[in-house]
Amino acid sequence: MTLPFIPISECCLRGSKLPGEPTGELQLAGSTVNGHTLRIDRYYARPAEVKHPKTCMVLFYDIFGFSIHNPKILADTYAAQLGVEVYVPDYIPSPPPADALNSAIEWYPGEKKDQGWLASLWGKLSLLKMLPYALGILDGQALPLVDKAMADIADAGYTSVGAIGYCRGGTMISYLLSKGDESPIAAGVAFHPEYTPARYPLYKRPAAFVLAEDDAYIYGDRVEEIMSKFGTAPNEATFFKDTAHGFAARPSFEHAPTLKAFHEANGKAVAFLRRNLSL
Repeated sequence: MTLPFIPISECCLRGSKLPGEPTGELQLAGSTVNGHTLRIDRYYARPAEVKHPKTCMVLFYDIFGFSIHNPKILADTYAAQLGVEVYVPDYIPSPPPADALNSAIEWYPGEKKDQGWLASLWGKLSLLKMLPYALGILDGQALPLVDKAMADIADAGYTSVGAIGYCRGGTMISYLLSKGDESPIAAGVAFHPEYTPARYPLYKRPAAFVLAEDDAYIYGDRVEEIMSKFGTAPNEATFFKDTAHGFAARPSFEHAPTLKAFHEANGKAVAFLRRNLSL
């Protein structure tokens, strides 16, 4: 039996907003933390007991940033399960609204299969709402902020850093791993990331990919191809059937396979980080 990654009761099974309230704190750029001035805003989650003070984890959210509290809830949960401090850098500081894509995409396969042509057309037109936010999502804006976030982590003096990322954040994991021996992370987990094959051979640190069946970026039949391109470090890729892009960060609670995959995928990430960070 798979234990739930986050306890979810019947009354919570609506939409894709994770239950609970964040328990961490927002640390602002320009503020001083342990003698160092932060370069970028970030959310900080601390477990009740820090069991590994020289190890931390960095979580990179999806394109919706802090417009939904899921990244904070996930950070709190990882902190509690791993016994380490967790940071969520605000690398997309002006994200689109959390519901911006609800009319255009499926949160689980077949969700909109009975949708009429007019609703389908309206959903596609709703993608235009994303245009004002596009620049902040692209590499030119995002990657420098990711580098600043990792510089803040380096200032703190941790000897081992793990990282996970969801969707766009998963692509940030691929970016950091592609730095090879100079990567600031010791291990990384990328949930439903973009397909960036040029980066895979550069990996020198353990990597885990968690992939959805219905995904415009990476399809399940690409798993073997991706694994063959990875560098020499220990790596793994897991494909979850009957899921759509985003399931590990914003699960549709009305769809049982998605909810099951959400718990299993994040649970596997915990196990992967424990194993590769010696927790």
